Amino acid sequence: MNAAKATQPYAQMQANSVKAQNTSTSQQQKNESLIYMLRRPPHVDPDAPPNHQMVFLWPDNEISIRQVLGVELEALDFLRLQYKCYIHLSEESEDVICVSGSEEETLQQAITHLETKWHELITSSTIKSKLYLLDLPVGDGKVRTISTKTSKGFTWPCFQLNSNEAEHNDPGFWSEGSRSENDSRLLSEVKRSLCCVPLIQGALAMRVSFGTFVFTQYRVPRDEKGYSVAEFREMISHEMTKGQLMPGFELDLENFMRRISDASHLFDMQKRSALSFSGKSLRHIVSVEFDSIDNEYLRLEVGFKAVGGRHERTKSRWIQSQAQGKFAENTPLLQAVMLGVLNADWQFEIKERKVLSAQQKSLAMNEFEHQVRFRDGVMQESLLAEPKRRAMLPDGFPVKRLIEKAALQYRIKGTEYVLEIARYDVYVKQSNAGASNMSFELPSSSWGLTVHGVNWEENLTKLAGTKEVQQMGFNSVLDPFFSPKIEYGNKAGFQGFVNVVKEVARVLDKAGVAEQRST
Repeated sequence: MNAAKATQPYAQMQANSVKAQNTSTSQQQKNESLIYMLRRPPHVDPDAPPNHQMVFLWPDNEISIRQVLGVELEALDFLRLQYKCYIHLSEESEDVICVSGSEEETLQQAITHLETKWHELITSSTIKSKLYLLDLPVGDGKVRTISTKTSKGFTWPCFQLNSNEAEHNDPGFWSEGSRSENDSRLLSEVKRSLCCVPLIQGALAMRVSFGTFVFTQYRVPRDEKGYSVAEFREMISHEMTKGQLMPGFELDLENFMRRISDASHLFDMQKRSALSFSGKSLRHIVSVEFDSIDNEYLRLEVGFKAVGGRHERTKSRWIQSQAQGKFAENTPLLQAVMLGVLNADWQFEIKERKVLSAQQKSLAMNEFEHQVRFRDGVMQESLLAEPKRRAMLPDGFPVKRLIEKAALQYRIKGTEYVLEIARYDVYVKQSNAGASNMSFELPSSSWGLTVHGVNWEENLTKLAGTKEVQQMGFNSVLDPFFSPKIEYGNKAGFQGFVNVVKEVARVLDKAGVAEQRST
């Protein structure tokens, strides 16, 4: 990543706060208008100098051009801005990218840059994978039909079960054949993705998250009554089907935590109280998001820990990301989703983060980072209380949004995995507030639940630096993440980890999280 490109727009973040924000907004609007124009073929003006045109042929045997670059080739917007040239698909063929402009030398530079970007994106696309699986009860006949429900712009599957069936807590209710096949396919994709870790340039994070899966792209059922099980499986297996896990829950936290306490076979509660919602038991992370510049975002993450009666900053990092789009550059290394008929959906994800180095940060970024702190009194506040902003931010910076995360972690008994229960309070800056003050709208809150290994981040970093990873033995890649220790019993190895995740999904169902998943 070019350091100047990453940080230059933020080098003067502070100067003349209101003026700076207005200038940034104005420039962003100009860039958006320019990009809109340059995504389309140039208008032919008989009085203007003729445009030159060069073409880039998309190989026949590669992934779809729209899947990699976006419907309007959004992934190439940075080239449009940099070279001020038109970039669009040919009207004759969707496998031909046309690059047009008045300067032939500039076009040649743009084409050369496009070729380099193409190699990066194709490499990125071919090593990334998605897998959508269905956790099915014994026998397809237990599921009468599968429909979809849409609310507030989101669409998710709903499963109708035949009446008078066995309780889903009965082990005989679940199809061992189907589950075994699911677990084998999941294991294969996880192993494949871990072997690709050295090919990723950014930092990686690996988590299992729980929530409700929603479709962003899918085939509607042929029958108005819904899908059969076979049709639904075929649909979610299709390359063009896409979706995302919505992690936000509306939990009765006290009730949920009592259920965790009752699951004594799963959670280690010996050294702490299950109902401790404040003080040193909480882990805090503050995320500050800034206004986008040239279709890119910067986010600062700062961790806080309790020291004595106050909170002190621990590690922090700046993360750069592109504006959300549907092209390959935004997709994770692995997205594997298990759709629960009765239990909560869960997603195994390995995701890349572009963390800026010290050399890529400007003086203004460093100054902002060192002024982020917690206000007094946070130590005594409970997660059950109404949200009240904890982070104090310096004025004069183009902040867009503030996200405060407070989390409880519970060790999975006999393993190196933890369940994290986190509340996210989101503060959006008031639209009429200038850069000179940090005035936010009333916060919105939601809950997220994840399972991960305590050493996964460290082990991913080690794996990223490993040469000849493809030649490593099967277990050599998996064992650092999913310990095969005999004393772990049925929680040992990858299959043991999957067993743990399924147990947590059942606890979530018992807490009422997954009730909307079936009728």
